[in-house]
Amino acid sequence: MKRNILVLLILILFFSCHRKMIKPPMQPAFSYKSLGFFMIKNMPPENVSAGQKNNFTNLGIEKIAFRTLAVNPQKILPGTVLFIPATYGRILPSGEVHDGFFLADEINTSQSKNELLLFADLKPTKKAKLFPAAGKRVEVFYVSEPIRASVQQRYKFRKVKKQRKSLADLTATEFDTLLRRQHKSPLSPQQRIQFYSQKGKGIPYEIFLLGEGPLAKYDQDPLMDFARFDCMTFCEHILAATISDSYTSLFKNLQHIRYKNGKIEFLSRNHYTIADWLPNNDWLLHDVTTKVGGEQCKSMTKIIDRRAFFSRNGVAENEL
Repeated sequence: MKRNILVLLILILFFSCHRKMIKPPMQPAFSYKSLGFFMIKNMPPENVSAGQKNNFTNLGIEKIAFRTLAVNPQKILPGTVLFIPATYGRILPSGEVHDGFFLADEINTSQSKNELLLFADLKPTKKAKLFPAAGKRVEVFYVSEPIRASVQQRYKFRKVKKQRKSLADLTATEFDTLLRRQHKSPLSPQQRIQFYSQKGKGIPYEIFLLGEGPLAKYDQDPLMDFARFDCMTFCEHILAATISDSYTSLFKNLQHIRYKNGKIEFLSRNHYTIADWLPNNDWLLHDVTTKVGGEQCKSMTKIIDRRAFFSRNGVAENEL
């Protein structure tokens, strides 16, 4: 009898320890990259509409209980898939066993970059012991292909809120109204950048699409175009919209961003990001490279041949 009890205790101890040693399957390993440790808190009441049948993130996607996380976009880009090993194997109120994957589909506007807000349920009275004790930090992993696509595929049938017009769909009058309304709102510059960036989502990519207008000598592409973007023109247009209070000021600010001292000429355009764009826009932005990068920053020397660049683009020798 005593022997049987001893064997039973050993088995209980073994399975108890074994349960703690269980690690989630993170294969292939190259699909996971640690982002560090984060504090996870419940999503505040203002982000949860209790009792509604549909609850959407500020990206316009239906929230999923115990799946949707609000993230700080300066730390984690919205739309990514995250994996949290500490939640693997936890039992949800529905009886489902959590697989540790989460959807970063909400914006966390708090100042804390290392904080994740969990959407627990439409009914805030429901609780689940999904995470370790309050106050503990958990390691969070960024999920890349092929795992990310597999997770997103599982939730592709989520409802999508009907979106308002994108930047490409707005008339000049509608854009002017939008700019005036947003400029008067209490939103911070960072929040306005997020707002206009979201409205630019889905607009086609096209490189080398802007110039000095139809009467220009060297580049007749338009001076402003919200119907197409490349990486640089997207940043320029969004920044211009963020600091503008009307359609007229939007155009003026965009040209001040694109050209040295706002002088609209091919030779004064900020062609080179580091050599032209950054120093010529110190009226608007501060370079925080060394502040953020610290010891990781390395010096770089690069020779720029402006004469050859302009010559290749047809600029006459006597103008160089």
